[in-house]
Amino acid sequence: MEFLCVESKVPRYVAFTVARGGAPRLHDLGPAATIDVLVGDLQGAVRDRKAAALVQTMQRELHERLWEPLRAGVDGPRGCW
Repeated sequence: MEFLCVESKVPRYVAFTVARGGAPRLHDLGPAATIDVLVGDLQGAVRDRKAAALVQTMQRELHERLWEPLRAGVDGPRGCW
């Protein structure tokens, strides 16, 4: 397995996927600060029971940012742990 090593002073979230019979694959999910803000905002919106529409919008944004990049690397729900 080869990785491109890039020196970065900005913390980032990454994930690894391994498809059945395949090699591990690295996914850069983006800057940690951006994702942390999105998660914190979602947690705040969930606590505010009047913000149901906002919660759905935030969930979609996190889904697109975190799950969609990984989708091709997993074998459906049973392949994700």
